[in-house]
Order: sequence, then structure tokens, then C-alpha cells
Amino acid sequence: MATETTSSFSAVGKRVGRIEGAAKVTGKTKYAFDIQIRGMLHAKILRSPIGHGRIKRIDTSKAKAYPGVHAVFTAADLSKELDTNPNERVLTLLAQEEVLYHGQPIAAVLSVDPSVAEEAMDLIELELEELPAVVEPLAAMRPDSPLVRSDVGEVDRSEEQAHLTISTEAAKEQTGSTNVTQRVSYTRGDIEAGFAEADVIVENQWRASWVHQGYLENHVAVVDCDVNGDYTVWTGTQGPFRVREELSRLLQIPEGKINVEVVEMGGGFGGKNRPFDSALAAALAHEVRRPVKIVLSRSEDLRAGNPAPQAVISLKTGAAKDGRLVALQAGPGRI
Repeated sequence: MATETTSSFSAVGKRVGRIEGAAKVTGKTKYAFDIQIRGMLHAKILRSPIGHGRIKRIDTSKAKAYPGVHAVFTAADLSKELDTNPNERVLTLLAQEEVLYHGQPIAAVLSVDPSVAEEAMDLIELELEELPAVVEPLAAMRPDSPLVRSDVGEVDRSEEQAHLTISTEAAKEQTGSTNVTQRVSYTRGDIEAGFAEADVIVENQWRASWVHQGYLENHVAVVDCDVNGDYTVWTGTQGPFRVREELSRLLQIPEGKINVEVVEMGGGFGGKNRPFDSALAAALAHEVRRPVKIVLSRSEDLRAGNPAPQAVISLKTGAAKDGRLVALQAGPGRI
């Protein structure tokens, strides 16, 4: 029987045009930034200029009085109907008493003109008491390390739930540094028996630096709330169902009342899974009952776009002479 060549296939070995290619190069593709809705307000966010601090005073009166400003919100101005939660970063929305990272949202200014909102944002008077900031993982684990944040009683595990598909064993930390709140273990097989079988054991520690995904499109979210209390969200996201789920918790409404329109995304690479900006835009839309748009600048995205954090990893590997890996043990870096 003659050998079949690739020329007999319709796709294998053939050039295949990108389905979305023509629309992109002709400018017809719509990104979240392109969404325009009648009556839409632009939100500009006042962000923390320090890595850790306590909010001593915040005065928004001058910003509220600035011509063209529709509204100004701090955490104290958000209604109790919203299920905000300082234990979870997505549901924190605006810092309340303590800022925990450089770039954390503190206040939002709304206007039909984004330039007006940005000008008014500069009129907000903010007084912060700077607290020690810990930015090195191993230093944070030391018993004498300053606290990364005040004790809030719970640990935010939503990021873990967004990525894991296997069961884990978790235990709240009882001893050691107060910054180590929880340890999560993943086990499979008998690790000690595996190392006993190994002819060679290699052990070392590696460090992964803080890194931004470098996508071309910054974070953008547009949220509209209609007269029936139904919400429509336009955002370039890698996790539309996660957006709907978390906004349902925030707004305390059924998921069926939230429609996430997944527009074209200008890159993500794992950096657009969580609805930080969509949550804040949804909360503001809930307050003003008008469409709200949040567009992060490149500077804001680099500071607060939820990039990949740094990590220090210890790895111990056991191998047999025939090349088989018989044991693998990974854990946090050693102090």
C-alpha cells in the first residue's frame, strides 16, 4: 500500500490562517478598552504609595467638589449590601485601615471624563503611617520578622482553589513566625522508602524572582447594572466563570444575574485569572447604578496587576542507577 503523504490532508502540512487574524489587523476586534456605553463613568484609583502602612486620615472633600466629578468612594462609603471581606484580596476592594502593598486601591473617583477623574484624584488628602514592609520571603518567615499584615483570623485560599485539581491537607501554623499562617501538604507514595531506594540524592534551593507577565493589554473592566439588578461585565479574562462566581459573592446575587462577556484578550499568561478590577468596577456600578469603566495604566498594572510573586523552593531528588526518579520532595526555602 502506498504511503499516504501530507498532501492528501486538508490541514496537516498546510498553512492555516488564524481565525481572528483578519479582524485584528484591520482594527475590527473589540477589546474591553473599546467598550463604550451611554452614561458610562470612568473610575480612577488612588493607590498606596508605600508597601505597608496604616491609614491615619483621608479627606475626599476637595475631590468631590471638583467640577465634573460624579462621586468619590473610600471603603467607608461602600454600602453594607456588598459582601466585602478583608481576608480576601478580590473582595477587599478598597483598603480600610491598613494598606498591604504598594499600589493597593484606597479610593475611587468617578467622572464621565477620565481626565477629570484623574485630576480630582490628586486632590484627595491622604495621611499614612508607614509600617515595616517585608518583601523577602525567607526574611518574612523568621520569628523576629515584622508582621506583613495585621491578624485577620483567616487565610485567603482562593488562589489555591483556582489552580488545584487535587486534594490537599492543610494545617494552621501553631509555632514559628507569625507570618507563616498555614502549611499545605501534597503527598503521594512513601517518600522515605523512595529515598532509601535511591543511589543518588541531589538537594538544593532555588529562587524564582517576582515577575510580571508582560502582556500588551493592561487590565480593563467595564461593568453595567440595569434597572432589574442584572449585571453585564466586559473584561479580557482567562477565567470568566471565576469572575461570575466571585462577583456573585460580592454583590450577593445569583450567578444567573451576572453575564460575563469575554471580549478579545491582549495577552494574559496566567495574569488575568482573578477579577480584581471587575470586582471594584462592579461595586462602583452597584453604588451609582451606571456603567463603570476601569482602565489600568502601564504603571498601575506593573504595581498592582497581580503578577507572579517571588518564591524560594527547596528540592530534594532521588534517582536510581538505571535513571529512574524514585523520590521527589519539594518545600519552601530554608531560613
